[in-house]
Amino acid sequence: SEEVARAARAHGHEVILHMPMEAIGAAEPREEEVILAGMPRRQIAQMLDRSRATVPGARGMNNHQGSKVTSDPATMEAVLSEVRRRRMYFLDSFVTDQSVCREVARRLGVPFAQRAVFLDNEQSTGAIQKQLGALARTAARRGQVIGIGHDRPVTMDCLEEAIPVLEEAGYTLVPVSELLEENPEE
Repeated sequence: SEEVARAARAHGHEVILHMPMEAIGAAEPREEEVILAGMPRRQIAQMLDRSRATVPGARGMNNHQGSKVTSDPATMEAVLSEVRRRRMYFLDSFVTDQSVCREVARRLGVPFAQRAVFLDNEQSTGAIQKQLGALARTAARRGQVIGIGHDRPVTMDCLEEAIPVLEEAGYTLVPVSELLEENPEE
């Protein structure tokens, strides 16, 4: 993570911490460091410190999985309080329509954004190209959109092909920090 973060920043890219969070359902795989629903704020803070140290220069954070955590107001208040303390933003990967992230972020004054299109739930060129089309249509309709995906070879190949086409069509790719819902209240 550290090497990739440094290389990304050296090439002018914004870096965010992709933080594992507990999902609903015991079948979901768990990472070594994962925020659990009901975890004490002190433990969340320590975990974020350890994780952030592996991603130098991270400007924001988003959730990896996390349907259980992102739907739990108390846990998200602890998480987002720590995000605010570190002067970061939060990008909700929006893995559940029960997410409370936006309302908690607003209440705490945490800069916030939410994913609209997931590019690669299905790992095939055709499916990813279809999602990239959905991303472009949503951007045209709303004026802006956030799409997320993984750094898997098929996704990267599709993006490498699609980005010049999107730019030629008049779309501008920007870092998440340019699309945040700002919260001035402290």
